[in-house]
Amino acid sequence: MTRLPLREDSVDYLSPAATNTWSDIMARTGDAQRLSCLRRHGGWSAFLDGATPEERSRASRYAPDFAIAGHSQERAEAEMLPIPIALLRGFLLDPVDVVGRYHLGIEDRVDLTDQIAERVDEPLTTEFPLDYRLRSLPLQYWLASQFQTPVAAPSMKALEQRFDALYTDLWRRSLTPEGAFARQDRDLLKQQVMATGEVLVPYLNAMRTARHCFSAVTMGTVMDDVSLVGDSRLHFPPVILHRSGKPSSRVSAVQLTGSLPWIWQSADGTWHCLVLTASKRKSRHPDKYVLGPLLTLLAICAGGEDCPWTADNRIQIHVVYQAHVLDLDYCLDRTRATGYLTDLMDAYFTPSPLLWLPFETVFGTKALRERVAGPDDALGRETFYWAMTDAMLAETNLMAQMAGAVVTPDILDHARRRFAVFLPDESPRGKR
Repeated sequence: MTRLPLREDSVDYLSPAATNTWSDIMARTGDAQRLSCLRRHGGWSAFLDGATPEERSRASRYAPDFAIAGHSQERAEAEMLPIPIALLRGFLLDPVDVVGRYHLGIEDRVDLTDQIAERVDEPLTTEFPLDYRLRSLPLQYWLASQFQTPVAAPSMKALEQRFDALYTDLWRRSLTPEGAFARQDRDLLKQQVMATGEVLVPYLNAMRTARHCFSAVTMGTVMDDVSLVGDSRLHFPPVILHRSGKPSSRVSAVQLTGSLPWIWQSADGTWHCLVLTASKRKSRHPDKYVLGPLLTLLAICAGGEDCPWTADNRIQIHVVYQAHVLDLDYCLDRTRATGYLTDLMDAYFTPSPLLWLPFETVFGTKALRERVAGPDDALGRETFYWAMTDAMLAETNLMAQMAGAVVTPDILDHARRRFAVFLPDESPRGKR
């Protein structure tokens, strides 16, 4: 009977039976497959320790040197690097991509989605990113307009008018469908926007009766849609964090910048933050939309600047989807925030080993998310390790393979250090 490995990097490639003359394992035993298997299963260090000079020479062909000639991080003068919160968010979502681009000196990818969308003349349906704009921008500006003039109740008619104006502008530029397709497309998007507006009404009423209300909180110099909407903004200087110990790269400190949207203090003294997503999700647990706002709040807390919510040190984040709101309660502790961000910086600048640990892979799976929040035991560690290994193999990420990303046996410890801060407090205080 012949056995066929299911994956190109199956551990069968490392078996002695895979290379002898009497083997019944039909496996491709090329260098590329075997080296990929060694890296992905954590055997690279053991290979280097026991490899012969000839084997090292063969392996070196699959590990090109990307170093820039004439540049030495060890000799370079220590410097302070500006880091936007969006970069840290990207690191949590896809650490392999973000770390690889930084260490190879590759600039951020230019998102050509806008240019591609504008090339499509009179599409059959409005697609991303235009549909996202149509579902989010009218709501953002509608929220801001409710505080410009005293009105008795939130005006849904005003929201409808803002949507119509934006859609008409895009239609005149032939960026939305035409004819019968236009009516169906417009009605569907408007229905989604109006439904989200109805969901927002209780939060809007709470903001209008709040002790304090800010349309945006900015940290450092930020230019984005969030920070430019509304005229009641709260500004903080950029947060400077020094790396712990002796940095192994030329960066000794970072300067964090970022922003978050609507934040207010209700009558009972509780602080709240409203995050609009325009997403169709119905999440019951923290997802990618909470990363940016909470990272910004943690950075402000770590900076030590006096802010309105310092005394309370708690905040409720309300993540608004199209027809659902996820309420999350968090405690803001300066010592914990500083330690977390410092560790995150060290993981970003010195990724050794480079861990395959995407946020949504962990928090998007109930069993893995519960392991992060659960007790520490040997069975849980092993279960988490094998679940992450299977998830990595199933994704078949070519960049992760080329970068040598691994899932180590202590991956649960890394996941807890990196993601536990996003688990909400189980006993939230205060309501809207």
